[in-house]
Amino acid sequence: MPWPPQSHWPASGTPAVAAAETGLVNDILDLHRQTSALHEKFLGLQSHVLARAVGIGDRAAPEKVTESLLDPAAAPWLRDHCPSWTVPTVPLMTMADLLAQAAEDRTGREVCTIADLQVHRWLPVPGPVSLQLRCADDGERVTSQLSVWWEAADPSLSRFATVATAAAGFEPAARPARFAPLATADPRPCPYENAELFHGPAFQYLASWRLGTRGSSGRLRAERGSIPPGALHHGLLDGALHVIPGATLWQWDSTIDPATIGFPHRIDHLALFDPLPTTGDVEVEARYRGRAGNDRPLVTVDLQLCDGQQVLAALTVSFVLLPANALAAIPAHRRRAYLRDRMPVPELLCSSTDNGATVLTRHAVERADVPPGTVTALYGLPTGTRTTEWLSTIAVKEHVARLAAVHPAHVEPDAGLRSAHLAEDPQRHFPLEATFDGTTAVVRTSTPRQEEDT
Repeated sequence: MPWPPQSHWPASGTPAVAAAETGLVNDILDLHRQTSALHEKFLGLQSHVLARAVGIGDRAAPEKVTESLLDPAAAPWLRDHCPSWTVPTVPLMTMADLLAQAAEDRTGREVCTIADLQVHRWLPVPGPVSLQLRCADDGERVTSQLSVWWEAADPSLSRFATVATAAAGFEPAARPARFAPLATADPRPCPYENAELFHGPAFQYLASWRLGTRGSSGRLRAERGSIPPGALHHGLLDGALHVIPGATLWQWDSTIDPATIGFPHRIDHLALFDPLPTTGDVEVEARYRGRAGNDRPLVTVDLQLCDGQQVLAALTVSFVLLPANALAAIPAHRRRAYLRDRMPVPELLCSSTDNGATVLTRHAVERADVPPGTVTALYGLPTGTRTTEWLSTIAVKEHVARLAAVHPAHVEPDAGLRSAHLAEDPQRHFPLEATFDGTTAVVRTSTPRQEEDT
C-alpha cells in the first residue's frame, strides 16, 4: 500500500504521529521478518544446489530443531475439529502440513511428496500446546518428526513425546490417470447436518457425495472451508477424507466388524501434481483397496483430487479399526446433542445403576476418554486434570444428572461430595453419600436420617 501524501500526515509530536510511527516500525519489522524467512529458504536451496554440483548431496546435513506454540485462540479453526464433539485435536492432514512446512523451511524447496506418515498418538489442543519439529536432510528427502510437550506426574519425566513422523520428497511423482467412474453410487445426505461427521464450518469443504459398494465420489468446494492453505492446502485434503464412511466401513468389506470404527492412522503416500485451488470445485474419488497390517487391523483407501480428467493430488491412507464404545450404538444426532450441545441423554452416561445407586468404574471413564481430554471437557473438569483422579466427582455428576434430568456438566458437586446442586439453580441441593475404593465410585442419595448421623 502506498504511503499517504505528506499533507495528510498529522502534526509532529501528536498522539496520532506516535501511533503512525509505531505502525510504521511494526510494518518494517514484519517486512524484515518476511525477507529473512525468504532469504533463509534461498540459502537452503542454494546450499542444496551447490552440494549436488560438487558431489556431496548424499552427505547428511545437521538436524534442525524448532519449537513453536500451537494455540486454538490464534488458530480458531482448530476448534472445529473435535472427533468426540468436545476437545479439539490436530487433524492428520494438518500434521502432514506441519511436517511438510518444516521440510520446506529446512531446505528452501517445495515439497512434492509425503511418504510413510505415521501417527503415534492423538494431539489434543484444549489450549496452547508446545510443539517441536526435528528435520534431517540427506539431500534427497527430509525426514521429520513432530512432537508435543508432555507433562508427567513426575516433572523429571516430562518430555517431548512423538506425535507423527514422515519423509518429505521434492521430486514430482508420475501423474496417474483418473480412476474409472463408479459403476453404481447412491447420493448421500450432508454428513455435517445429520451428524455423521463432527467437523465444524471451517472444515466443511464437502458439497455433495455419492457412496458405492467399493468406493465413493464427491465434490469439494474450496471456498466453503476456512483452513489456512499452508504448504499442502491441508483443509482441502482433510475434506477429501469426508467421502470415506469411517463409522461404517463394513459397507465396503463384509469381513470388517460392524462394531468397529475406522480412524485415519497413516498416510502411506501423498503426491501433489498441481497446486490445489483456493476457489472453485474439486472432484474427489475414493477407492477401497483392502485390508492391511498384521499387528493392527488396518484398511487402506486410495484417493484422488481431480479437475476434470487432470489428477491434482493422489494419496493412500490407512485407517485403524478400533472397537466402538457404547456411543456408537446411539443415533448420531443424539450423540451430538449430548457431547456438543450438553443435552441430557441418559443412555450415554458412563455409569450404571444398582438399586438406586450410581456405580462408576475407572475402566468406563478411561474407555470414554478418546481422544484424551474428552472426559475433562465433557464434565467440566479443570484443564489438565487426570480424569481417574476425579472418578467420585464424575459419579456424583452422573447421579444427580439422572435425578434432575440434566446433562452432568450442569451439576456442581459441593466440597466433600456430600451434596451437589444444579448450576442454573444453586438453591436446589441433592444430599449424597459417595464411596470410592480406588477403582470404583458408588454414589447414593442420602436420607434425612443419614444426614443427621453424619
